[in-house]
Amino acid sequence: MTSTHTQHTREDTSAGMNKTAFARRLRYVFQTLALLLAVSAVCVLAIVISDRFPHRLDATSTREHQLSDRTRQLLQSLSGDYEVVVAANFSTIEPAHSRRTQDVLDNFVRSSPRVRTTIIDVASGDGLTKLDALLARLADRFKNELSAQNSGLTAARDRAVGVATDLSALSQRLLDALPSTPATDKDEPLRRFLRDSAAVCRVSAEEITKALDAITSAPSPSPARAQDLSADERLAQLRRPLSDVLAQIGKIGDNLEAVARSGDTAIVPADVRVKSGNAAQLATSIRRNLGEMLAMLDDLPRSPVGAVARLLERTSAAVVIGPPGAARGGVTSIDLSSIYPTRFVPPSGVSAPAPASATIDLRSRTEELLAGAIASLAKTDAPIVVFVHGRNVRMAPEFAPVAAVVDRLRLRGIDSAEWAAGLDADPPTLANLNPKGDRPIVHVLISMAPGNADDATRFSKLAAAGKLLIDQGRHVLVCAVPSTLPGTGQRDPMVEFLSPLGVSVDTGRPLLRQTQTPRGRVVSPDLFITEPLGDHAISQAVRGLTVYLPWALPVRTSSTSPVGVTITPMIVTDNAGGSIWAEAEFIGFLQTPSAQQPLLINPPSPGNALDDSSGPWTLAAGIERTVGSTPQRVIVVGCNRWMAGDVIGAEASVEGRSVPAYPGNMELLEASIGWLGGQDGAITRSAQAQAVARIPPLSSETLTALRWSLIGGLPLLILLFGAIWRVVRG
Repeated sequence: MTSTHTQHTREDTSAGMNKTAFARRLRYVFQTLALLLAVSAVCVLAIVISDRFPHRLDATSTREHQLSDRTRQLLQSLSGDYEVVVAANFSTIEPAHSRRTQDVLDNFVRSSPRVRTTIIDVASGDGLTKLDALLARLADRFKNELSAQNSGLTAARDRAVGVATDLSALSQRLLDALPSTPATDKDEPLRRFLRDSAAVCRVSAEEITKALDAITSAPSPSPARAQDLSADERLAQLRRPLSDVLAQIGKIGDNLEAVARSGDTAIVPADVRVKSGNAAQLATSIRRNLGEMLAMLDDLPRSPVGAVARLLERTSAAVVIGPPGAARGGVTSIDLSSIYPTRFVPPSGVSAPAPASATIDLRSRTEELLAGAIASLAKTDAPIVVFVHGRNVRMAPEFAPVAAVVDRLRLRGIDSAEWAAGLDADPPTLANLNPKGDRPIVHVLISMAPGNADDATRFSKLAAAGKLLIDQGRHVLVCAVPSTLPGTGQRDPMVEFLSPLGVSVDTGRPLLRQTQTPRGRVVSPDLFITEPLGDHAISQAVRGLTVYLPWALPVRTSSTSPVGVTITPMIVTDNAGGSIWAEAEFIGFLQTPSAQQPLLINPPSPGNALDDSSGPWTLAAGIERTVGSTPQRVIVVGCNRWMAGDVIGAEASVEGRSVPAYPGNMELLEASIGWLGGQDGAITRSAQAQAVARIPPLSSETLTALRWSLIGGLPLLILLFGAIWRVVRG
C-alpha cells in the first residue's frame, strides 16, 4: 500500500515537473517570438527611416562619397523638379567608371527630393519602354506649355493662310502696276523692280504654303508617347519662312512708297503712282501681320520635351531637364564621354593593355558637370562676366587666352562677353545676354603694359575704360601688371584710377622669392599662397588651397580711407623670414626667360634702398562704396597672369589622378565673381577643389600646442594612468 502510494506520488511529482518545464519552454518560445518580432520591427523601422532620411558617413580624406558644400547649397535652393537623363550603350562603358558616376548620381538624389535620375540602356530590351515612360512623364509636367504651343500654332497657322493669300494678291497688284506704255530705257528699272517684286511675293506665298503643308502633314509621335511633342519643331518650321518674308516685304514696301511719292511723271506715270500706293498699303498690312505673328510665336512658352525626344531618339546623350519656366529653354546637355569614358578596346587581333596615363578625377568632374548643368537652368540671375582688355584682336567667341576660365564659368551658368577697349570706345550692350537687365554684370579688367607705339595707344584706351568703369560705379575685378613707369618717376595710368577708392598698386616693385639650394641661391617671381591671412569670405574660400601668383604686386591702402569706402584685405603674405621682398630693379630679371631665371649667377637680391623687405604685403583686396545710390564692389589683385589658361588650367597627377595644379586660382576667381555680383551665398568650394586631400598650414599657436602636448602631455598621461591603476588595485 505504501509502495503504491509512493509510486503515485512520484508520478504526480513527475507530471507536475513536466507541466512546469512545458510552461517554462512555452514561455521561452513566446519570449523568443516577441524578441524576434521586436527586432524585426526595429529593423523595418530603421530601414524606413534611413530611406526617408538618408545619411552617409564619409571617412575618406577627400570626402570621396560626399557632395561639395557648393553643390549641396545649390540642391537645397532648388524650387522645381529637375531630372537627369542618361541614354547610353553601357556595354561600351567601363564598369568601374559607370559605378563611380552612378554613385554621384545617387548622391544628388539623396541630397535633394527635387532631383531624380533616369538611366536608359539603349542596348537593352526595355530601353524603348523607359524612353516612352520618360516622354509621357515630361509631357505631363509640361502639359500647360505644350497646350499653349499648340494653341499658338493653330492661331499662327490660320493667320499664315491669310498672309499667303495677301502675298498672292500683292504679287498681282505689282504686275497690274506695270506701265501700259511701251517700255523705254528710262522706265526699265521701274519695270524690273515691279516684276522682280511680284516674283518675290509669289515665291514667298508658295514658301509659306509649303511650310503650312509640312506642319499639317508632319507625322505624329508613336501612340505610346505624348501626341504633342513636335509642337516646338513645327513652330520653328513656320517661323523661318515668316521671318524671311518679313525682311523682303519690308524692302518692297519702302520702295513702293518711294515710287508712289515720285514726282517724275516721265518715268512714273500717274496711274503707276496710284497703283504703287495701293500696293504699298497692302505691303504695310502684310508687314504688320507678319510682325505680330512672329511676336506671338516668340512669346509662346517653350517646352524641352520635343528637344529631349529628338535628342534621345537619335543618339546616346546625357541631358538635364528643368521645371517649367527654367532658364535656357529648360534643357541642357552634358558631354556623355565626360561622365562615362568609353572602354578601351585594343585593335583587332592585338592583345594590349590600356595606355597608362593619369586618369581624370571622374567623381569630381561628374559632380561639377551635373551641378553646373542644374545651375545653368536654375539660376536666372547668374552674373555676366565681361573681359575688358587692350589686345589688338578680339577674344570672342573662342576666348582663347581665357578659354579655361570661360569653360568653367559656363558650367556655373555664367555667360562671358568682352570689351575690346583698344578697339571699341563703348562697352557692349549685352542685350542678347541680359534682355531684362536683371543679371549682375562683373567686369574683369586685364591690365597691360605698353611695349611699342601701337601698344601705348591701346594702353591709354584701356586705362580710360578702367576709369570709366570705376567712376560709373560698376563692379570690377582689376588685375594689375608690373610697369616700368614708376621707376622713371611717372604714374601708372593702368592703376591710377583706383585712387578714389583709397587703393594703389605698387606696379614698380613686384615681389620676388629666394630659396637656398645645393647649387646656391635661386630667385623666382612665383608666389604660392596657401594661407591668405585674411578674414574675408573669399579668404575663407581659398584657405588651404594653393593660389599661384606669378609676378605679384603689393596692393597699398592709404592710411585714411575715403569717406564711405571700406577696404578689406583678402590675400596677405609676410616676408617669410626674409625670403620675400619687393624688388625695384626687376626689369632685367623680367626680360629673362622664365626657364633661365633659376640659372642666373647673380640674380636680384634684397637690400637695395628702393626695395621693400619689411612686409607684410596685401596681394588682393576688396573695396566697397556707394556711388550715388548704387553700391559698388571692386576687387584689386596684384597679379595679371593668375587667370591665364596655362596657370588656372594647369593640372597635376596625384595618386594617378589628374587634378588642378593650383585649385585656389579658380576658386579665387569664382568667389570673386560671386562677391562682385552680390551673391555672397555662392562663395563656397567646388568639388574639384576638394578632390585631393590637402593638409592646411598650421598656425604658430597650433604648432606650439602640439609640441607641448608631445613633450609634456604624453608623460603626464602615462603617470596619470599609472596612478589610477594603483588606486583601483588598492
